[in-house]
Amino acid sequence: MRISGRAALAGALVAGLVVGGGALAWSATTSSTVKVCVTKKNVVRSASSKNVCPTGTTAVSVNKAGRTGKTGATGATGATGPTGRTGATGIAGQPGLAGATGERGLQGLRGLKGDPGIPGERGERGLQGPGSVDFATAVGDGPQLLAAIDDFLVYGNCNSSGPNLLVKRTNFGNLRLWGAWSQDGAAATMIRYPAGEVTGGELGLLVPSGGVDTMTFVGGMTDVSSGESYSLSVFANDIGGAQCFYSGQVTP
Repeated sequence: MRISGRAALAGALVAGLVVGGGALAWSATTSSTVKVCVTKKNVVRSASSKNVCPTGTTAVSVNKAGRTGKTGATGATGATGPTGRTGATGIAGQPGLAGATGERGLQGLRGLKGDPGIPGERGERGLQGPGSVDFATAVGDGPQLLAAIDDFLVYGNCNSSGPNLLVKRTNFGNLRLWGAWSQDGAAATMIRYPAGEVTGGELGLLVPSGGVDTMTFVGGMTDVSSGESYSLSVFANDIGGAQCFYSGQVTP
């Protein structure tokens, strides 16, 4: 669109041009326009003190500013700036308060009973003490004397049941037998035969109900009439060929 001479001149006035060494004067008409006095030859004249243009001039209203244009296209995103320096490590916080003590747990169930331990190897036979009788011999079927001390007699036997033991008193007094007995490495069983159960001064002791290979007895025998007692230890094992080997000791 072509702009007329007066409009161009009015625009220059609004922009603050200086003519003839003095500032051009205009009179505001609205908040968005101003009024200037222009001759036919596009010469600007000053308005009177009453804001009236001189004779031969024309009042021209000029916009102060045009309308805002459309927003231009967004420019390209600039390159990413360098990574900033790592900040200083902050001051360590204070330790937290101790937590409350937990409730006591329930008592665990009682553990199962363990299997019996394997019997240890038999130790070397000790020296015979004063007044004691040691024995170590192979025995076949039929009672065979193992040891005799005072009136006490100890016999061993070997049959299809395995090794078994017989204790006898020569004066036929009543006997009491007590101690720990085990067979084939099983856990020992405590036994005690009260007086009166044995008659005739003879007792068949530790006769297995089935075939076993080993038998151990550690205890003693007592004459309940006189109170006389002896310690008795016997170890026997089936060595085959219808024979059992017995070893042990009787001690006053």
